[in-house]
Amino acid sequence: MVLVSYEVDGITRNGGIGTATSALAEALGAAGHDVRLVYSGAEGGDPEARGRCARRYAAAGVELEVLADDSALRVAAPHYNARRAWDVYRRLLELNEREPLDVVHFPECQGHGYYALLAKHHGVAFGDVTLCVHAHSSTRWSLDAGAQEPRWVGHLVDDRLERRCIELADVLVSPTAYLLSWLERNGLELPERALLAPYLLPRNVARADPVPRGPVDELVFFGRLEARKGLVHFCDALDQLAADGGLPVRQVTFLGRHWRVGTQRSEDFLAERTAAWPWRVRVIDDLQQAEAVAYLTGPGRLAVMPSLVDNSPNAVIEAIALGVPFVASRRGGTAELIDPDDRDACTFDPLEGAAEVDVGDAAGMARAARSAPLA
Repeated sequence: MVLVSYEVDGITRNGGIGTATSALAEALGAAGHDVRLVYSGAEGGDPEARGRCARRYAAAGVELEVLADDSALRVAAPHYNARRAWDVYRRLLELNEREPLDVVHFPECQGHGYYALLAKHHGVAFGDVTLCVHAHSSTRWSLDAGAQEPRWVGHLVDDRLERRCIELADVLVSPTAYLLSWLERNGLELPERALLAPYLLPRNVARADPVPRGPVDELVFFGRLEARKGLVHFCDALDQLAADGGLPVRQVTFLGRHWRVGTQRSEDFLAERTAAWPWRVRVIDDLQQAEAVAYLTGPGRLAVMPSLVDNSPNAVIEAIALGVPFVASRRGGTAELIDPDDRDACTFDPLEGAAEVDVGDAAGMARAARSAPLA
Protein backbone atom coordinates (compact mmCIF):
# COMPACT_ATOMS: atom_id res chain seq x y z
CA MET A 1 0.00 0.00 0.00
CA VAL A 2 1.32 3.44 -0.93
CA LEU A 3 0.25 6.84 0.38
CA VAL A 4 1.44 9.82 -1.66
CA SER A 5 1.26 13.33 -0.21
CA TYR A 6 2.89 16.71 -0.70
CA GLU A 7 2.49 17.21 3.06
CA VAL A 8 3.89 14.79 5.62
CA ASP A 9 3.89 15.49 9.33
CA GLY A 10 7.46 15.91 10.51
CA ILE A 11 8.68 17.23 7.16
CA THR A 12 6.07 19.94 6.60
CA ARG A 13 4.72 22.08 9.43
CA ASN A 14 1.14 22.23 10.69
CA GLY A 15 -0.56 21.11 7.48
CA GLY A 16 -3.98 19.52 7.82
CA ILE A 17 -3.41 17.24 4.84
CA GLY A 18 -0.08 16.16 6.29
CA THR A 19 -1.65 15.44 9.66
CA ALA A 20 -4.48 13.39 8.14
CA THR A 21 -2.24 11.46 5.75
CA SER A 22 0.39 10.69 8.36
CA ALA A 23 -2.23 9.55 10.87
CA LEU A 24 -3.70 7.21 8.26
CA ALA A 25 -0.27 5.83 7.33
CA GLU A 26 0.65 5.14 10.95
CA ALA A 27 -2.71 3.52 11.68
CA LEU A 28 -2.41 1.24 8.65
CA GLY A 29 1.18 0.36 9.52
CA ALA A 30 0.30 -0.37 13.14
CA ALA A 31 -2.50 -2.65 11.88
CA GLY A 32 0.04 -4.78 10.06
CA HIS A 33 -0.23 -3.48 6.49
CA ASP A 34 2.86 -3.01 4.33
CA VAL A 35 2.84 0.79 4.00
CA ARG A 36 5.06 3.17 2.03
CA LEU A 37 4.56 6.90 2.63
CA VAL A 38 5.89 8.88 -0.35
CA TYR A 39 6.51 12.58 0.24
CA SER A 40 6.00 14.44 -3.05
CA GLY A 41 6.43 18.00 -1.80
CA ALA A 42 8.91 20.55 -3.02
CA GLU A 43 11.42 20.26 -0.18
CA GLY A 44 12.39 17.23 1.84
CA GLY A 45 13.92 19.02 4.81
CA ASP A 46 17.45 18.58 6.03
CA PRO A 47 18.95 15.07 6.25
CA GLU A 48 18.79 15.01 10.05
CA ALA A 49 15.06 15.86 10.02
CA ARG A 50 14.41 13.22 7.37
CA GLY A 51 16.25 10.68 9.49
CA ARG A 52 14.10 11.49 12.53
CA CYS A 53 10.95 11.20 10.44
CA ALA A 54 12.03 7.90 8.93
CA ARG A 55 12.67 6.43 12.40
CA ARG A 56 9.33 7.70 13.68
CA TYR A 57 7.36 6.15 10.83
CA ALA A 58 9.39 2.94 10.89
CA ALA A 59 8.28 2.48 14.51
CA ALA A 60 4.71 2.33 13.21
CA GLY A 61 5.56 -0.04 10.35
CA VAL A 62 5.70 2.69 7.69
CA GLU A 63 8.54 3.18 5.20
CA LEU A 64 9.08 6.88 4.45
CA GLU A 65 10.35 7.88 1.02
CA VAL A 66 11.20 11.43 -0.06
CA LEU A 67 10.59 11.56 -3.80
CA ALA A 68 13.53 12.99 -5.74
CA ASP A 69 12.81 16.55 -6.85
CA ASP A 70 14.51 16.82 -10.21
CA SER A 71 11.49 16.74 -12.50
CA ALA A 72 12.56 19.91 -14.31
CA LEU A 73 15.44 17.91 -15.80
CA ARG A 74 13.08 15.34 -17.33
CA VAL A 75 9.69 16.94 -17.95
CA ALA A 76 9.27 19.98 -20.19
CA ALA A 77 6.27 21.43 -18.34
CA PRO A 78 6.29 24.92 -16.83
CA HIS A 79 4.00 24.05 -13.90
CA TYR A 80 5.54 22.38 -10.90
CA ASN A 81 2.57 20.25 -9.88
CA ALA A 82 2.24 18.84 -13.40
CA ARG A 83 5.90 17.81 -13.26
CA ARG A 84 5.49 16.30 -9.80
CA ALA A 85 2.43 14.35 -10.95
CA TRP A 86 4.63 12.81 -13.66
CA ASP A 87 7.34 12.01 -11.08
CA VAL A 88 4.73 10.28 -8.92
CA TYR A 89 3.45 8.30 -11.91
CA ARG A 90 6.93 7.10 -12.85
CA ARG A 91 7.75 6.13 -9.26
CA LEU A 92 4.50 4.18 -8.88
CA LEU A 93 5.26 2.32 -12.08
CA GLU A 94 8.64 1.31 -10.64
CA LEU A 95 7.12 0.18 -7.35
CA ASN A 96 4.36 -1.75 -9.12
CA GLU A 97 6.87 -3.54 -11.34
CA ARG A 98 8.96 -4.48 -8.30
CA GLU A 99 5.95 -5.85 -6.41
CA PRO A 100 2.30 -5.43 -7.47
CA LEU A 101 0.53 -2.71 -5.50
CA ASP A 102 -2.93 -3.14 -4.08
CA VAL A 103 -3.99 0.38 -3.04
CA VAL A 104 -2.57 3.87 -3.60
CA HIS A 105 -3.90 6.92 -1.74
CA PHE A 106 -3.56 10.53 -2.91
CA PRO A 107 -4.91 13.86 -1.67
CA GLU A 108 -6.74 15.74 -4.40
CA CYS A 109 -4.93 18.98 -3.58
CA GLN A 110 -2.11 19.81 -6.03
CA GLY A 111 -3.10 16.89 -8.24
CA HIS A 112 -0.01 14.73 -7.85
CA GLY A 113 -2.05 11.61 -8.62
CA TYR A 114 -3.20 12.92 -12.00
CA TYR A 115 -1.04 10.90 -14.40
CA ALA A 116 -1.41 7.68 -12.44
CA LEU A 117 -5.19 8.04 -12.49
CA LEU A 118 -5.15 8.99 -16.17
CA ALA A 119 -3.01 5.95 -17.00
CA LYS A 120 -5.49 3.64 -15.33
CA HIS A 121 -8.43 5.38 -17.01
CA HIS A 122 -6.87 4.73 -20.44
CA GLY A 123 -5.79 1.17 -19.64
CA VAL A 124 -2.08 1.97 -19.68
CA ALA A 125 -1.19 0.89 -16.13
CA PHE A 126 -2.46 0.05 -12.64
CA GLY A 127 -5.38 -2.05 -13.88
CA ASP A 128 -5.41 -4.15 -10.68
CA VAL A 129 -4.60 -1.29 -8.29
CA THR A 130 -7.30 0.59 -6.38
CA LEU A 131 -6.55 4.31 -6.68
CA CYS A 132 -8.10 6.20 -3.78
CA VAL A 133 -8.37 10.00 -3.74
CA HIS A 134 -9.01 11.90 -0.50
CA ALA A 135 -10.91 15.19 -0.75
CA HIS A 136 -9.42 17.76 1.59
CA SER A 137 -9.23 21.29 0.18
CA SER A 138 -8.86 21.75 -3.56
CA THR A 139 -7.51 24.93 -5.10
CA ARG A 140 -11.00 25.91 -6.32
CA TRP A 141 -12.50 25.31 -2.88
CA SER A 142 -9.75 27.30 -1.14
CA LEU A 143 -10.12 30.24 -3.54
CA ASP A 144 -13.90 30.27 -3.17
CA ALA A 145 -13.64 30.03 0.61
CA GLY A 146 -11.34 33.06 0.65
CA ALA A 147 -13.52 35.04 -1.80
CA GLN A 148 -10.66 35.05 -4.33
CA GLU A 149 -10.40 34.56 -8.06
CA PRO A 150 -7.56 32.58 -9.66
CA ARG A 151 -4.58 34.95 -9.69
CA TRP A 152 -2.30 33.15 -12.12
CA VAL A 153 -2.40 30.39 -14.67
CA GLY A 154 -0.99 27.87 -12.16
CA HIS A 155 -4.27 28.05 -10.24
CA LEU A 156 -6.11 26.96 -13.38
CA VAL A 157 -3.65 24.13 -13.99
CA ASP A 158 -3.98 22.93 -10.40
CA ASP A 159 -7.77 23.11 -10.64
CA ARG A 160 -7.72 20.90 -13.74
CA LEU A 161 -5.36 18.37 -12.17
CA GLU A 162 -7.38 18.21 -8.95
CA ARG A 163 -10.75 18.02 -10.68
CA ARG A 164 -9.67 15.08 -12.83
CA CYS A 165 -8.12 13.32 -9.84
CA ILE A 166 -11.52 13.40 -8.14
CA GLU A 167 -13.47 12.34 -11.21
CA LEU A 168 -11.09 9.50 -12.18
CA ALA A 169 -10.72 8.02 -8.68
CA ASP A 170 -11.73 4.42 -8.07
CA VAL A 171 -12.73 5.55 -4.59
CA LEU A 172 -13.26 9.12 -3.37
CA VAL A 173 -13.07 9.63 0.39
CA SER A 174 -14.24 12.77 2.17
CA PRO A 175 -14.24 13.40 5.93
CA THR A 176 -17.48 15.40 5.67
CA ALA A 177 -20.79 15.33 3.84
CA TYR A 178 -20.36 19.08 3.44
CA LEU A 179 -17.42 18.72 1.04
CA LEU A 180 -19.06 16.02 -1.09
CA SER A 181 -22.06 18.32 -1.46
CA TRP A 182 -19.79 21.27 -2.35
CA LEU A 183 -18.07 19.22 -5.06
CA GLU A 184 -21.38 18.24 -6.64
CA ARG A 185 -22.73 21.80 -6.47
CA ASN A 186 -19.63 22.95 -8.32
CA GLY A 187 -20.09 20.61 -11.23
CA LEU A 188 -17.76 17.69 -10.46
CA GLU A 189 -18.81 14.21 -11.47
CA LEU A 190 -18.13 12.13 -8.39
CA PRO A 191 -17.09 8.49 -8.80
CA GLU A 192 -19.66 5.84 -7.97
CA ARG A 193 -17.75 4.96 -4.81
CA ALA A 194 -17.76 8.22 -2.85
CA LEU A 195 -17.41 7.50 0.85
CA LEU A 196 -17.49 9.37 4.14
CA ALA A 197 -14.62 8.59 6.51
CA PRO A 198 -13.65 10.94 9.36
CA TYR A 199 -9.99 11.76 9.87
CA LEU A 200 -8.11 9.47 12.23
CA LEU A 201 -6.54 10.93 15.34
CA PRO A 202 -2.76 11.35 15.20
CA ARG A 203 -1.06 8.84 17.48
CA ASN A 204 0.22 11.52 19.85
CA VAL A 205 -3.35 12.79 20.33
CA ALA A 206 -4.97 9.36 20.58
CA ARG A 207 -2.52 8.34 23.32
CA ALA A 208 -2.64 11.58 25.31
CA ASP A 209 -4.58 12.08 28.52
CA PRO A 210 -7.42 14.62 28.44
CA VAL A 211 -6.50 18.13 29.58
CA PRO A 212 -7.59 18.93 33.14
CA ARG A 213 -10.21 21.68 33.12
CA GLY A 214 -9.50 24.95 34.90
CA PRO A 215 -9.87 28.71 34.55
CA VAL A 216 -8.73 30.19 31.23
CA ASP A 217 -6.33 33.10 31.05
CA GLU A 218 -4.97 32.79 27.49
CA LEU A 219 -6.74 32.87 24.13
CA VAL A 220 -4.99 30.86 21.41
CA PHE A 221 -5.83 31.44 17.75
CA PHE A 222 -5.11 27.94 16.42
CA GLY A 223 -4.61 27.68 12.67
CA ARG A 224 -2.74 29.04 9.68
CA LEU A 225 -2.44 32.82 9.88
CA GLU A 226 -4.62 33.77 6.93
CA ALA A 227 -7.99 35.34 6.22
CA ARG A 228 -9.81 32.04 5.47
CA LYS A 229 -8.94 30.75 8.92
CA GLY A 230 -10.78 33.75 10.39
CA LEU A 231 -7.72 35.82 11.32
CA VAL A 232 -9.24 39.16 10.32
CA HIS A 233 -12.51 38.50 12.13
CA PHE A 234 -10.69 37.19 15.19
CA CYS A 235 -8.85 40.50 15.36
CA ASP A 236 -12.14 42.35 14.83
CA ALA A 237 -13.65 40.46 17.77
CA LEU A 238 -10.65 41.24 19.99
CA ASP A 239 -10.87 44.92 19.02
CA GLN A 240 -14.51 44.87 20.10
CA LEU A 241 -13.71 43.12 23.37
CA ALA A 242 -10.88 45.55 24.08
CA ALA A 243 -13.21 48.52 23.46
CA ASP A 244 -15.81 46.98 25.79
CA GLY A 245 -13.33 46.64 28.62
CA GLY A 246 -11.40 43.58 27.58
CA LEU A 247 -11.41 40.02 28.86
CA PRO A 248 -9.78 38.75 32.06
CA VAL A 249 -6.95 37.07 30.17
CA ARG A 250 -3.24 37.84 30.31
CA GLN A 251 -2.23 36.79 26.79
CA VAL A 252 -3.46 36.31 23.24
CA THR A 253 -1.40 33.79 21.24
CA PHE A 254 -1.37 33.14 17.50
CA LEU A 255 -0.37 29.51 16.95
CA GLY A 256 0.14 28.65 13.29
CA ARG A 257 2.16 29.18 10.14
CA HIS A 258 2.51 32.68 8.76
CA TRP A 259 0.67 33.24 5.49
CA ARG A 260 -0.85 36.27 3.78
CA VAL A 261 -3.86 38.48 4.49
CA GLY A 262 -4.84 39.85 1.11
CA THR A 263 -1.71 41.45 -0.27
CA GLN A 264 -0.15 41.84 3.18
CA ARG A 265 2.17 39.48 5.03
CA SER A 266 0.50 38.09 8.13
CA GLU A 267 3.50 39.25 10.20
CA ASP A 268 2.83 42.85 9.20
CA PHE A 269 -0.94 42.49 9.56
CA LEU A 270 -0.65 41.23 13.14
CA ALA A 271 1.89 43.88 14.11
CA GLU A 272 -0.58 46.57 13.08
CA ARG A 273 -3.77 45.00 14.41
CA THR A 274 -2.49 44.00 17.86
CA ALA A 275 -0.45 47.11 18.70
CA ALA A 276 -3.14 48.73 20.89
CA TRP A 277 -4.51 45.61 22.59
CA PRO A 278 -4.39 45.53 26.39
CA TRP A 279 -3.16 41.93 26.41
CA ARG A 280 0.29 40.51 25.89
CA VAL A 281 0.53 39.15 22.33
CA ARG A 282 2.66 36.21 21.20
CA VAL A 283 3.06 34.60 17.78
CA ILE A 284 4.33 30.99 17.49
CA ASP A 285 4.83 29.93 13.89
CA ASP A 286 7.53 27.26 13.94
CA LEU A 287 6.01 24.21 15.62
CA GLN A 288 5.30 20.77 14.20
CA GLN A 289 1.90 19.19 14.82
CA ALA A 290 2.89 17.39 18.02
CA GLU A 291 4.60 20.48 19.41
CA ALA A 292 1.59 22.67 18.61
CA VAL A 293 -0.76 20.23 20.33
CA ALA A 294 1.53 20.10 23.37
CA TYR A 295 1.40 23.89 23.62
CA LEU A 296 -2.38 23.95 23.28
CA THR A 297 -2.80 21.50 26.15
CA GLY A 298 -0.94 23.76 28.57
CA PRO A 299 -2.91 25.08 31.54
CA GLY A 300 -5.27 28.00 31.16
CA ARG A 301 -5.59 28.00 27.33
CA LEU A 302 -8.76 28.44 25.27
CA ALA A 303 -8.39 27.51 21.58
CA VAL A 304 -10.18 29.71 19.06
CA MET A 305 -10.78 28.34 15.51
CA PRO A 306 -12.94 30.93 13.73
CA SER A 307 -12.50 29.78 10.11
CA LEU A 308 -14.71 31.47 7.54
CA VAL A 309 -15.24 27.98 6.19
CA ASP A 310 -13.46 24.69 6.78
CA ASN A 311 -13.83 21.09 5.72
CA SER A 312 -12.84 18.96 8.72
CA PRO A 313 -10.32 20.99 10.73
CA ASN A 314 -7.80 18.90 12.64
CA ALA A 315 -7.55 21.75 15.13
CA VAL A 316 -11.16 21.14 16.23
CA ILE A 317 -10.76 17.34 16.15
CA GLU A 318 -7.67 17.52 18.36
CA ALA A 319 -9.27 19.98 20.79
CA ILE A 320 -12.29 17.68 21.21
CA ALA A 321 -10.14 14.59 21.68
CA LEU A 322 -7.91 16.26 24.26
CA GLY A 323 -10.65 18.07 26.13
CA VAL A 324 -9.16 21.48 25.35
CA PRO A 325 -11.81 24.20 25.80
CA PHE A 326 -12.47 25.88 22.45
CA VAL A 327 -14.60 28.28 20.46
CA ALA A 328 -15.12 27.59 16.75
CA SER A 329 -17.17 28.67 13.78
CA ARG A 330 -19.79 26.18 12.60
CA ARG A 331 -19.28 26.85 8.90
CA GLY A 332 -18.48 24.13 6.38
CA GLY A 333 -18.00 20.68 7.83
CA THR A 334 -16.99 21.76 11.33
CA ALA A 335 -20.48 21.31 12.77
CA GLU A 336 -20.39 17.62 11.75
CA LEU A 337 -17.58 17.07 14.26
CA ILE A 338 -19.56 18.26 17.28
CA ASP A 339 -22.47 16.62 19.03
CA PRO A 340 -25.60 18.70 18.32
CA ASP A 341 -26.25 18.99 22.05
CA ASP A 342 -22.84 20.64 22.53
CA ARG A 343 -22.69 22.99 19.54
CA ASP A 344 -24.21 26.03 21.23
CA ALA A 345 -21.70 25.78 24.07
CA CYS A 346 -18.57 25.95 21.92
CA THR A 347 -19.47 27.40 18.52
CA PHE A 348 -20.76 30.68 17.14
CA ASP A 349 -23.17 30.97 14.25
CA PRO A 350 -21.77 33.15 11.46
CA LEU A 351 -24.71 34.79 9.73
CA GLU A 352 -27.10 31.95 9.10
CA GLY A 353 -27.84 31.51 5.41
CA ALA A 354 -25.15 33.94 4.18
CA ALA A 355 -22.72 33.07 1.44
CA GLU A 356 -19.61 31.29 2.64
CA VAL A 357 -17.46 34.28 1.73
CA ASP A 358 -19.47 36.64 3.98
CA VAL A 359 -19.44 34.79 7.28
CA GLY A 360 -17.22 36.97 9.43
CA ASP A 361 -19.30 37.48 12.55
CA ALA A 362 -17.00 39.27 14.97
CA ALA A 363 -19.91 39.98 17.31
CA GLY A 364 -20.84 36.30 17.47
CA MET A 365 -17.24 35.35 18.11
CA ALA A 366 -16.96 37.96 20.84
CA ARG A 367 -20.14 36.67 22.49
CA ALA A 368 -18.79 33.11 22.37
CA ALA A 369 -15.49 34.22 23.91
CA ARG A 370 -17.33 36.05 26.68
CA SER A 371 -19.29 32.92 27.52
CA ALA A 372 -16.17 30.73 27.75
CA PRO A 373 -15.00 29.61 31.21
CA LEU A 374 -12.52 32.45 31.76
CA ALA A 375 -10.68 33.17 34.96
